[in-house]
Parts: sequence; C-alpha cells; structure tokens
Amino acid sequence: MTRINKKVLLTLVFLSALIPVVAADVIYYYQGSVTVYTTTMPIELKVGPNGDHTGYITTTVCNAGKGCKFGYAFSSTIYITNSTYDYFYHFLTIKACKPGNLFVTNVSTTTGTNIKCAWLIIQCASTGKTIGEFKIISSGKANQCTTIISLTSGDSYCVSLLVEPTNPLPSSGTDLGTITVYLGYNVVKSCAIPLPPT
Repeated sequence: MTRINKKVLLTLVFLSALIPVVAADVIYYYQGSVTVYTTTMPIELKVGPNGDHTGYITTTVCNAGKGCKFGYAFSSTIYITNSTYDYFYHFLTIKACKPGNLFVTNVSTTTGTNIKCAWLIIQCASTGKTIGEFKIISSGKANQCTTIISLTSGDSYCVSLLVEPTNPLPSSGTDLGTITVYLGYNVVKSCAIPLPPT
C-alpha cells in the first residue's frame, strides 16, 4: 500500500468516526379501546373508635373525593413524645366489602431519624385478634414491606399505628414530618402490586 493510499484510508476512517450514524426508528401502533364502568368499592374506610382525641390524634376519612387531595383516603395527625413506644390503637377501621388481599406499597417519610420504626397493625374488629402487621418505617427510613393480609368479605378490621421514636425528640409542638403510605387491595390474587410512579 502506498503512502498516499494510507493517508486516504486514514482520512476516511477519521471522517467516518465524525459523521453521525443515522438510526432509523420503526414503530408499529395498535389501536385499542377501553370501556369504563363504575363498581362498588371493595373496602370502606372509617375513622376508628380511637381516631379522634384532641391533642393526641385526629383522623379524617374522605369519601368521594370530598375534602381530600387524593380522592378516597384517610389522613391522621399524631402527637408523639419521649417514650419507648407510642401506640395509636384502633385509629382507623376497614370494612371488607369484597374478599381480597390488603398490602402496603409506596411508603415514603420525611420524619428523618425522629421515628426509628413504625408499624400498621391489623386486627379483626369482632375478635380483637391480630391478623397481621406492616412495618412501614425501619431504622428511620421508609420500609417497602411485602406482607399480604387476606380480608373476609363483610368483616371489619381495626388498624392501629405503633411508633418507636428516637429519644430525645425536639421540643413539644415541633412538626416532625409526614409518613405517606398507600394501602393496596388486590381482589384477584394474593400478591402486592406497587403503585406506578405518578
């Protein structure tokens, strides 16, 4: 190969590296349609027998999107103190209108290290028997638990919140943050499906 041919070849190799590669996108579309109907709710949320005690806990349940940012939901404000545990017993009630499987998904918290651990405890309202628990905070961080609890149609269940604070806590009246939790209810299978990012 001559010296000129080598220069031409090297120039062509260099230029080919600089020229962007044109990639073709081939996309196929398929049309579909979804017909939408309403159905009865599989569970009903209600303020529990101990869900509203001024200075300790306040709980509200929003029905049909009235008063809540996210439609049918519950909201609680709790007051914790320097203690080993703070237990908010039966603050919420769940009535199973259809058989299904309750789970917790997409937990987040802004409480930092002020709360070491927290659990939602589910008990049968008629017997008081604990049927399961969801650990929603572990070591000060949101815990994505995998527990699934089967609920029987027609039965009511009480939800309690157990909090383990990190002592000492800041002074009284300090806003320590928010715990956000989504309760999922699978009416088809005994598995937890996380909420897609919104």
